[in-house]
Parts: sequence; structure tokens; C-alpha cells
Amino acid sequence: VVSLQPSAIAMPPVVVTDEDPGVTIMRRVIERLPELRPPGPFQARAYMQQTLSNDTSVVSILETVADVSWASDRHSRVLPLALRGTRNESTHLFFSPGQFFDGYRDYMYYNGGRLLLPTHPDALEHYKFHLLGHETFDDRVAFRIAFSPRRRVNACGSGTLLVLDGEHAVLELDMRASDSFLMDLASITRRNTDVTFAQRYRPFGDGIWMPVDFRHTETSHTDLLGLPAMHVAHVGVLSDHRLGVALPDSFFQRSGTPDTVL
Repeated sequence: VVSLQPSAIAMPPVVVTDEDPGVTIMRRVIERLPELRPPGPFQARAYMQQTLSNDTSVVSILETVADVSWASDRHSRVLPLALRGTRNESTHLFFSPGQFFDGYRDYMYYNGGRLLLPTHPDALEHYKFHLLGHETFDDRVAFRIAFSPRRRVNACGSGTLLVLDGEHAVLELDMRASDSFLMDLASITRRNTDVTFAQRYRPFGDGIWMPVDFRHTETSHTDLLGLPAMHVAHVGVLSDHRLGVALPDSFFQRSGTPDTVL
């Protein structure tokens, strides 16, 4: 006969609320984000492929190698190093820094508009967040979180984030620009277009997370000018990241609208 003696075990308190776990996780992500961003300017080598196609075939392909520099939400520059493409592609329409958006920033600038990202300090006021589930990332737990605008008139987007448990770092961002945002753009040809952005992030020492790729698509469905429906896809890879680079004063002197996607 084995006699058991009762034993008291102290456990941490459990708080039950009606808040979606996705909101709780994103609150911590937003708090941690300033610690995860590069503390100053950074550069990377970029390779990009731009494909223009219609409903039946590929119209043109353009490939670019460039050095990309970021200094803040409103300062990014591109130094093209090499271009090549099909004969029908104009090489001066290569790309702009807006295609190399950094999802760890507050905004993304696109075609004259400003898209508030779900990592913005005030994102909880503009977005609804919902925990979809969890996944495995390098033997660690990551949370898949859906987001959508709280109001239809917000210049926001909808999509999903993948957040690493513990560090609360964003691993992936996949977003579609809202219809209200697209309707506010200067170019009427963008108003009947689906626009998406996606990016992945990885650590680069001392807890700093940086983008390692980007994907941007534009798909027109109904053209108001009588042009055929088109699909533009930009896919790129970033490598050779350089932190704390010294940038010339002229980098910060450019005024007006930030560089945006063509």
C-alpha cells in the first residue's frame, strides 16, 4: 500500500479576458518593435525580377541588381548596378524604393499614397486582429494572426502576420491594400486593381530583424481606359545587409513625396 500525502503547488495566476489572443500578441509586437528595428541607416544588395503578363502570355521580363538604402520611413534610395530584360521592356522603368518596403516601419508609400502598416504604434486603433493558429518555425512556435481594417475608410490593408513566440518578432507579412486606400490614389488606373505586398524577416545579430525578400503584385480586372487586363509581379531577394552605414547629407535633402512603387 502506498500512501500519498497532499502537496500544495504554487502556480502563476491565469487571467481570463474576452480579448482575442491575436490582439494580446500584437500589443506585445508593437511594444517590442522599436527594439528590433535597425538603430540607424542600413543598406542591402537587391536582386529583382519584374514580370508583366496578360490573360494569355508573358509580355515582358526585366531583371535588376541594385544597392538599396533606407534611412527612415520617408527616405529610401536605389542605386542600380545592372539591368537586363526582354527587348520590349523599357530599362528606365526598372523599379523604385517603394517596392523594397520594410514592414517593420510604420508606413509604406505607394503611388502617392501612404498605407498604414499593422506594425504601426497606433495599429490597434485601426486594425482588427485575430489569432488563426500556430505553426512551427525552426523548432519554435510561431503564431499566424489575421488583420483587417476596423473601418472601410481607413488607408490600411488586410492579410496575415507570422509572429515568433517569445521574441514577438514578425517573421512574415502578407497584405492586400484596401479598396478605400486604392480609391484615394492619384492614378485612376489603380482604382480597379488588386495590390498585394509580402515580405519575410530574419535576425541579423544583436536582436535586429531585417527584410530578406519582397513580393509585390498588381492585377487589373476592369480597365476604365479600354486597355486589356494586366498582371505585374515584382519578386526580389535582399542580401549582404549592412548596418550603421554612413549616408551623405544629400540623402536627406530630397523633399516631397517619398519614393514609391512605379
